[in-house]
Amino acid sequence: EIRIKGLMAGIEFKNSELALKIYKETSNHGLVTTLVKGTTIRITPPLIIKSEKKKKGVRIISDCLNSIKI
Repeated sequence: EIRIKGLMAGIEFKNSELALKIYKETSNHGLVTTLVKGTTIRITPPLIIKSEKKKKGVRIISDCLNSIKI
């Protein structure tokens, strides 16, 4: 499940093991996120962000989701 409010987004996973794998993988690729309640990854970009940086963040998340075997 994905929830968005303003610039903040949360991606909730079915279990904490999967959330932790994605959290670690995004961190290894330089994306700063927060693991919340063990099953949700919170993404909070800065208020001022260039389009290229947003695209890079989305690409990192997409690549990480595709690389993890579910």
